Amino acid sequence: MGVLRLPSPPARSTAPIETVLHSFNLSDGAEPAAGLIADSSGNPLGTTTFGGASGNGVVFKLTPSGTFTLLYFPWGRRPRV
Repeated sequence: MGVLRLPSPPARSTAPIETVLHSFNLSDGAEPAAGLIADSSGNPLGTTTFGGASGNGVVFKLTPSGTFTLLYFPWGRRPRV
């Protein structure tokens, strides 16, 4: 369904290490979209393209300690653009 990863700078002779911040399970979103932005406290905010209660994606927040919070389940159907 998608994951958020935090890359770590490589040590002198090792490959970069990635830390999984959150694994999506469809009920909390799927396919993270675009980049992350920060709220006024510096917590990353992001969106997913699919998943959530309506299946149309979610808006989420992460904290520095790794706590994942769903902030918003958009519209019950996809908007027409």
